[in-house]
Amino acid sequence: MSENELAARLYESVADDEQLRGSLSDSAYAPVLQWAGTLAEELGSSADDSRLDDLQASFRAAVGALAAAIETGDTSSLTEIDPQLVGTDLRTALANAVQASIPEAEARAQAVAEVLQEAHS
Repeated sequence: MSENELAARLYESVADDEQLRGSLSDSAYAPVLQWAGTLAEELGSSADDSRLDDLQASFRAAVGALAAAIETGDTSSLTEIDPQLVGTDLRTALANAVQASIPEAEARAQAVAEVLQEAHS
């Protein structure tokens, strides 16, 4: 499987999954999907087919954890993100963004989007 195919397969595993999205609006879920696309591309370029099932499970868990944190404001789900997918510094920055935001999911999503943009620039 090519890098692009692997990245596409990872992204597709989360893109239309309403269960991962929870009750987030389109605008609140957009940063999660953008991050998922970026992360899928990064993982696609460094992973091999033999680890696809494990990688896909970790990837889905990471996307779900970030969406849950944005939705609820509870950062405990972020500790479930595999540190091999995202470093502990990024997990900490995401937790700080969620905690520092006002109580609406939209505001938390904006704060998370800013952290993710900075991390990938």
